[in-house]
Amino acid sequence: MATKDITLVCTDTKRALIDWSRASSDDSKVVSAWNMELCKEAITMADSLDINLKRVIFDKTVEADEFLEVIAWLGPDFLGDLVMINSRDSGYMSASSPMGGRVIYRLEKHDVDFYLEALGIESSEPSMETIVPVKLRLVG
Repeated sequence: MATKDITLVCTDTKRALIDWSRASSDDSKVVSAWNMELCKEAITMADSLDINLKRVIFDKTVEADEFLEVIAWLGPDFLGDLVMINSRDSGYMSASSPMGGRVIYRLEKHDVDFYLEALGIESSEPSMETIVPVKLRLVG
């Protein structure tokens, strides 16, 4: 039986774009890690176990400089997508180039939405922990 491809998501559940704990994808199994160390361990383990890691998505867990460090850490042998979603739901994507090496694209919010939609990644209803209560203050 063939192993399904993996989408690894490094996420902060309080700030995430979608509820990754309930996420599914048309072409891969979605696996979450809650901090950078766990994410790096999962990437290393996937490589050593010969698991096809199709993409790694950082949903509001890294800044641009940290994202560049991850790209450098992985090196040219990693052929999957690396996507960074920032607090404005925009970000960057690094993809392998057919000419060798990697390319980096800037993503606007609509690009991030399109990317997730194109992959068939969606979330069912958000869990209660992703809903932030709002306090109203009467001015009078």
